[in-house]
Amino acid sequence: PVVAGAGASVLAAVLEPNAGGRAIKIAKVTGTEVTWGVELSEGRDESLALDLAASGARATVVWDDIGTEEKRSRIMLASFDVATMRSVTSARPVSSPKVDADSPRLVPRPGGYWLGYIARNEEKKKPAPAAGHGKDKPKKDAPRELDEGREDDDETGEIVTHSWVELMPLDENAAPT
Repeated sequence: PVVAGAGASVLAAVLEPNAGGRAIKIAKVTGTEVTWGVELSEGRDESLALDLAASGARATVVWDDIGTEEKRSRIMLASFDVATMRSVTSARPVSSPKVDADSPRLVPRPGGYWLGYIARNEEKKKPAPAAGHGKDKPKKDAPRELDEGREDDDETGEIVTHSWVELMPLDENAAPT
C-alpha cells in the first residue's frame, strides 16, 4: 500500500487484481474506522508505480499506465474529496503523449501538489541493411550493434535512452497550474 496523511486520518491506496487488469482502491483510516472510497482502473501494464498525497480537503492519486492503443506509458491522475471519499476529477493523462513517462511521485505543497516523474524519449532506430548486400549482413557469430534496429525485448537487454525528470505544479484539484 501507499499511505498519506490527511488531517487526523491516513489515506491508503492499494492495487487489487480484477477482470480488467488491476484496480486502485483507496481507503481512509480515522482511529479504528475504515472508509473505502474511490476505485480506479489501473490497466494491465507491468508497472506497479503508484503515489498518493493530500492537500487541503482534496487528495490525488497518480500512476503510470499504457493505454490499449498506445505504445508509451503515460502518467494518469485522479482527485477525490477526503471527507466524502468521492471522485472530484476522473482519471486522465497528464504527461505528454510524446514521451514515455513512469514512476510518478506527488508531494503536497500549499495550494496543491508537485508532480514529478521520469520521462524518456523514443530513440530513432537505424534502418536495417538492404537485403542481398553481403558486406552489410552480420556473420552468424559476429557481435551485434547495440542499438541497430532492435526492440526493447531482444535478448541483449534494454535499449539505452535519454531520460530526465519532469516536474509539474498542480492545484488542489490536480489540474496543472
